[in-house]
Amino acid sequence: MIKWIFRIAIGFILLVLLILFGLKIYLENYFDKNIIVEQVEANTNARFELEDISIGLFAFKPYLELNKVKFGQRDKYADDKVHIDERPKMENEIVSIENIELKANLFPLLHKKFELNKFIISEPKMKLTIGKKGENNLSQLMKSTGSADGSSYEEQENQEAEKTAEESSTSETSSEKPAKEFNAKDVPIAAELNQIGIEKGEIDILFKATDQKFLISDLYIVISQIDFDPKNLEQHNKAHIKIDTDLLISNKDGKEQAKLILRSHADIRPMDPKTGKIEPEALYDLTINEGSFLVALVAMEKVKSSLSTLDQMGLDLSLLSKKAVVKKDANTKIRYKEGKISFEEELKVETGDYDITIQKDGWFNVLNNQHSFKGNLLVSKSESDKLLKNVDSYIDEQISKAKGVKIDKAQVKKDLLSGIVKDGRVSIDFSSKGDISDPDVKVTVLPPSLTKIIQKQAGSIIEDKAKEEGEKQGKKLLKSLF
Repeated sequence: MIKWIFRIAIGFILLVLLILFGLKIYLENYFDKNIIVEQVEANTNARFELEDISIGLFAFKPYLELNKVKFGQRDKYADDKVHIDERPKMENEIVSIENIELKANLFPLLHKKFELNKFIISEPKMKLTIGKKGENNLSQLMKSTGSADGSSYEEQENQEAEKTAEESSTSETSSEKPAKEFNAKDVPIAAELNQIGIEKGEIDILFKATDQKFLISDLYIVISQIDFDPKNLEQHNKAHIKIDTDLLISNKDGKEQAKLILRSHADIRPMDPKTGKIEPEALYDLTINEGSFLVALVAMEKVKSSLSTLDQMGLDLSLLSKKAVVKKDANTKIRYKEGKISFEEELKVETGDYDITIQKDGWFNVLNNQHSFKGNLLVSKSESDKLLKNVDSYIDEQISKAKGVKIDKAQVKKDLLSGIVKDGRVSIDFSSKGDISDPDVKVTVLPPSLTKIIQKQAGSIIEDKAKEEGEKQGKKLLKSLF
């Protein structure tokens, strides 16, 4: 999920930068909203709507504000360049933003230093659809298939197709070099960015592959205290990031599967100081807040299905399918580097029915969804008492089948539950690896066969009796001889 939060945040920022690109050409000479709308639509495959713009070029700290911005599917009004006053209000927009505020201090430019005081996107809302192959509806809007020469979107599509075909036919003989990768050391000026990010965001995501819905609400991603100097990345290459959000996950039937109230912050190193490439590294303090909940936890359901012997002996883990509410804040530290999230401290989540612990050194790769966790499921004392009563009944039933032999029930129970009961609570250690959407879950300790335990104890009892009887017969034989 962190992968999508970062992708969406970057998408928002790129979207805004594209808007600013449309403003760049006309900002100094034209303040007409219609011109701005035309320029944005000429450089995107979308319809654009802007209610108001405020520009303060002569303020001590120049600013730019855009209010009530909307992006939607391209239509005839964008194709025909209809004046914004003659257009109906946009409906079913894909992206809407209540306010974009940018404030900068231009005086430091005299000393080859750029200072951005504030760049905040307020109350953005997005309806995102992720296809089975990873495609999404937002990237279609961002394509530069609009045109400033009067051609329609359909005509422009044909032109793009012809252009692609021409480029394909000449690609073998082309001597063009690929675009140079961004390197911080090539930037000519240093920068201080005080605050940049998203406030009160909401993203509604539909995953077509599973029909799951993710609702990200109250999204707050703000990067602050940014210190960047391309000539001295060892000392000036840092920032502070804060990411807070509520994540609600629903299945295809609209039933809630989980709600995670996440709070995190970290000091981040955005660039590799040696290479100058963008390779962020950060150690996050992460909290899953009280009130979060899980329903039918995927990994635990897989543990349940793999332990048929538990059901047979009375350990019915149907409680894993119940709604488990986090009863107190769960804290951990996670490190992010090169797409890999690793636990620097264990994560223990306590709910009313059970606790889940993920051990230190577990990891998850956001680039390929691979993971490796080791953890523990610890059933609550009250639920464990119920389960262990069922186990008693099961043991009694099995012992009753061993007729003519007195079995030590306490020892049988101890042998049976060794490794899966700790301090009177059912405890199951597990490991999970592979694709996190379809994890390979294994249980570390499986209970032994009760039948074999009883047979072993019964056999030893019979052997002891035979030995005792043999000793008696030996003594009688000795007496008869002497």
